[in-house]
Amino acid sequence: MFAALAIRFCLIPLYPGFRFPDEHWYAEIAQNLLAGKGYVMAGDGVQRFAICKAPALPFTLAGWGFLFPLTAISIKIVNALLSWFGIVFLTRAAIRLSNSRWPALLTALFAGFHPAVLFASLTNYPQNGQLLCIGLLVWNLARRERLSFCGMITDGMLIGLGALFVPTHIYAVPAVLTFYGVRGTVEGRASKHDRPAALLLKGAAALFVGGLITVSPWLIRNAFVEKAFIPFTATAGQQFYTGFNKEAGMNTGTKVGCSDEMIADLRAAQTGRKFEAVHWTYAMKWVEENRLAAAKLWGLKFLNWFRWDNGTLNTEQAQAGAGSVWIQRLSSVFVLVVCVTGCVRRWPKEKRWPLFIAVLMLANAFGHAFFISRYRYRLPFEPLLLMAGFCGWGAWMRMLKQKDTVGVTEIQDGTAGLHHEK
Repeated sequence: MFAALAIRFCLIPLYPGFRFPDEHWYAEIAQNLLAGKGYVMAGDGVQRFAICKAPALPFTLAGWGFLFPLTAISIKIVNALLSWFGIVFLTRAAIRLSNSRWPALLTALFAGFHPAVLFASLTNYPQNGQLLCIGLLVWNLARRERLSFCGMITDGMLIGLGALFVPTHIYAVPAVLTFYGVRGTVEGRASKHDRPAALLLKGAAALFVGGLITVSPWLIRNAFVEKAFIPFTATAGQQFYTGFNKEAGMNTGTKVGCSDEMIADLRAAQTGRKFEAVHWTYAMKWVEENRLAAAKLWGLKFLNWFRWDNGTLNTEQAQAGAGSVWIQRLSSVFVLVVCVTGCVRRWPKEKRWPLFIAVLMLANAFGHAFFISRYRYRLPFEPLLLMAGFCGWGAWMRMLKQKDTVGVTEIQDGTAGLHHEK
């Protein structure tokens, strides 16, 4: 794991600046927070409302800025640490789930040196913080012997924190509830502890309370400052428009054209909520006029969640088929193969974690199909998929070893019986 962190630090000087607009904007918001100007940004004239950016990353950078100068290099160090700690917690979860070190070692090796995850950790993107929240959530689920209300509240707090990094992290809720239901079924049979239905209701209430604890400070701030109910960001409309317009495709494109009329309306918007409403209006207009095309586009984007996308972490020049793109593609295919085969191997012994992974991925595919479905948004889940796959293979091999041990014991007992008869 320390080698994975070291290589991240060594690569940072090779990418000293920011390559994408969002990286600049998150850094700008953090610098404005440090300067006492509040949660604001100048943007590019049209994209100028900071409320359209999730708050967790700028506040994390601002906290770092109290200790160290907030430069591009130091910002990349923060993102590298967020990504690395996420993989550390997933590795710890693998140890708890497999009772063996080799699945954890494979998780640390392949997740720590995953090319796309490695490159993403050098960018100023909130997905690095989301990876940390995924690692914490899975580790918190794996370490508990029993489902407790306090533990469920902690799960809700971690989901809320992840949603403050990336709002679509809220899609983890159905997966966690599935985990509660399946685990409740097992525990109910063993100890009559709780019925699955009661556990689901208790779990839903605990997740709501935990999420509210995390989100409430930001929610209260937006009620007074933005004069609106905004639990995470005011970006849903913009994301919906990016995913549904005449230029959108399976990969949703890297460029989205806006009519002169729409640009004028966006410039006239006085608040982030009105800015979001303009996007909703034009997107819904296109959907109503092109319902069949919109339905087809939704289906394509649903499938796109499960494939690579070469328009995510590369510049336009690198998207023409460079070696780095093919490395990312092969890495993505490898992750999916490991996860699917490992979960299939684990299924006969335990259905809880394969169902958790399946529901988590399907919920994200379903939700992202309404907005933007890019590989960059699936990327924080790939270390988790690797962990699930390796743990599944570990459980299967341990089961085979136990069968072999039982067989050898039976043969030894039979041989001992023959000697006794003689």
